[in-house]
Order: sequence, then C-alpha cells, then structure tokens
Amino acid sequence: MSTDLATWGHLEKLTWMHVLLAVIVLAAAGLASFLLRGLLRRIAESASPHLRLSILRAMPVVRLLIGMTALIVVVPIFVEPTFKNAVVVVASAGLALAFAFKDYGNSLVAGLMTVLENTYQPGDWIELGGVYGEVKSIGLRATRIVTADDTEVIVSNSVIWSGSIANATSG
Repeated sequence: MSTDLATWGHLEKLTWMHVLLAVIVLAAAGLASFLLRGLLRRIAESASPHLRLSILRAMPVVRLLIGMTALIVVVPIFVEPTFKNAVVVVASAGLALAFAFKDYGNSLVAGLMTVLENTYQPGDWIELGGVYGEVKSIGLRATRIVTADDTEVIVSNSVIWSGSIANATSG
C-alpha cells in the first residue's frame, strides 16, 4: 500500500495558508454569532412582551445558521470540491447523523409503542424514569409529567426500554 501524499490527491496541496484561512472563517463566524446574540438580546429587551420570547427563540437558530455557513465555507478549503470527494463528505456526514439520531429514533419508536399499547395516558399518575407525577401529554419523543410540587418534567420515551413504569391510576 502506497503511503505517499500523491495517492490522496487533495492533501498534497494543503498549506498553512489553508489552515489560517479556515481559522479566520471560524473566528469570524464566532464573532458574528457573539455580536448577533448581543444584538438580538438588546432587541428582545426593547420589544413588546409578546414578541420578546419569539426573538429570544431565534437566537439558537441564528447561531446554527452561522455555524452551518461557516462549515460550508471551510469544507471546500480542505477538500477539493469534486464529485468523488462530495460523495465521501456526504456519506461521512450521513453516517455521523445516523449515530447521532440513533437515540432519537429509539425515543420515537418507544413513543409509538406507548401510544399503541396504551401503557399510560394523560391524567394517569405514573413513575417513569424516577419521576412521579401526572401525565400531561404523550408525544412521540417524550412524555410530559407534572410532579406533585407542580414541576413539569419532560422524560424521554426511551426510558421505557430500560426501566419500569409504575401506573398508580391505570386510567
């Protein structure tokens, strides 16, 4: 197996200038995120009360968009944008997302099984994942429980697979 850089194609062209450019792009994205977060916070403070929460909810979305834009700009600096390289990057990202969403899929299937099996329903007092309270809603991803001290707890449905469910009212 040959180990020289020519077999990798795009790696032999990588220079410190590429790394510096990527660092500058990432630093600019971080600075833009910091400045926009401060700007949105100031706008939210001066906005009317019913708009304040909507503006504050936009902050994570703005940060995500800035991060994704920075990633889209940085990847072509390191990887030559050919069809073969694009397929490799997309396949790698797909594999990473599959591992990242494995637990999310687990919660969705558990939520579906909860709804179909009617294990518990809204209004029941249950203990799920170490939390005891009244079920307020059952979603596909999580169950919302309000405890006796009026605290809302959102429990992932995936705990159904690994723990027990105590239903005090059973409907």
